[in-house]
Amino acid sequence: ALYGAYLLNCPVVVIHPITYCKWSDANQEILINTNIDYFRVLEQYAKKYNVKIAVENLPFTWLDKVCSASKTYELVKAIESEYIGMCLDTGHMNMFKENPYDILKLIKDKLLCLHVHDNYSQSDGHTFPYQGNINWDLFLKGLKDINYDKILSFETCASYELDKESRRYMQKALASIGLSFIKKINE
Repeated sequence: ALYGAYLLNCPVVVIHPITYCKWSDANQEILINTNIDYFRVLEQYAKKYNVKIAVENLPFTWLDKVCSASKTYELVKAIESEYIGMCLDTGHMNMFKENPYDILKLIKDKLLCLHVHDNYSQSDGHTFPYQGNINWDLFLKGLKDINYDKILSFETCASYELDKESRRYMQKALASIGLSFIKKINE
């Protein structure tokens, strides 16, 4: 992935941390150390190809010491590398009911990109913003306050089951939400 990003002149690759389902609390400490070792190995390739790695927070609430946005940030900080940063996934953050403003203020020094989508904190539905319970005003205020000027990627889409015209309207709605976000961040 890092070599491919280099060939495509892509500055950032999002990589998930290693996770194992239903690990006990004690084993989560092992998992943290495993991830530190894993990303330190990947860091060598990131340096070689001059590509940054954005570690994504994940939605697995049973792995709370690894997957929450705040714990993913701790993992990234522990690696201590200019080549390792963070991809904040808003829907995954919401699974842990973390405050978007507080998280953005916390991780601002390591934030490389965003995966933006919504949910109701019950499942990782990847719905359009404003179709769940994320406080988007706090999120946008956080982005503005940290002077965020990097990648904002929606990780949602209009259903392929829709007819072509309806799908197109939903795509336009998502684009409109994106433009609204940019406007609010830059106000």
